[in-house]
Amino acid sequence: MPSTAGDVDWALAAPIPWRNPACALAATVQVGGTLAETAAAERDAWQGRHPERPFVLLAQPTLFDPSRAPAGRHIARTYCHVPRGSEADMLPRIERQIERFAPGYRDRVLARSIMGPADLERHNANGYFAARRALRPWVQSAHPAGNLGHRSAAR
Repeated sequence: MPSTAGDVDWALAAPIPWRNPACALAATVQVGGTLAETAAAERDAWQGRHPERPFVLLAQPTLFDPSRAPAGRHIARTYCHVPRGSEADMLPRIERQIERFAPGYRDRVLARSIMGPADLERHNANGYFAARRALRPWVQSAHPAGNLGHRSAAR
């Protein structure tokens, strides 16, 4: 069974407090743990299961372009793969996965904008992520593929 993606945007009070300092220097972070954990998460989504520890692609563009958020604030954008047609709420799993590698992350969250797979498909059939109303001024140009470099949170 093919998989699709769920997407979450965050408004943050401060940058993400990564345990690995190299992650704080990357525009894109692959949050998946070990290779075996990442492979299991992707296999689960492909085989119709919702991974407990999803492989999360996370962009933190305000580290490099502070104009994308109000002064002193930050944004993060993520997505993870889920089974096609999923309506599961992946937010708790995504946030647990980030918190695993960035303890204290949840304490910095000011607001969230969530789009499940069906929402993403209705919003943009091409699969490209667009700004959400709740965070439009903060995230309108923060595409997760904006890759000035990436780091693995597991390193």
